[in-house]
Amino acid sequence: MTFALNPIQHPHYWILEFTGRLDTQASMALDQNFQSLLQALPPHTILDLSALDYIASAGLRMILLALKQAKQQNCAISMCGLQESVAQVLHISGFLNLLTVHATREAALSQLPPAAS
Repeated sequence: MTFALNPIQHPHYWILEFTGRLDTQASMALDQNFQSLLQALPPHTILDLSALDYIASAGLRMILLALKQAKQQNCAISMCGLQESVAQVLHISGFLNLLTVHATREAALSQLPPAAS
């Protein structure tokens, strides 16, 4: 399955849906568009990985870039819907210590401040 990133933009939060395999090839193809997207982050962003089957080190780099940009813009990022194989990679690499992880998108949305919903 090829990789796709679908941004769902709401006024106070975004959901970035990751789908497929986030490998080196997909990361390189998406890099410039992803960088542009990161420049306009809203106060809250949810990375929905429920349809992400695989993540390589290049994918981890993309998530790290998102976290760094979010910190610079004072944006809160959380993650949801981790499949077991992706969760293992994120755990081993220490990424699960860097942000809040929710089981589902609904759980992530329920934790947004009332003004953001």
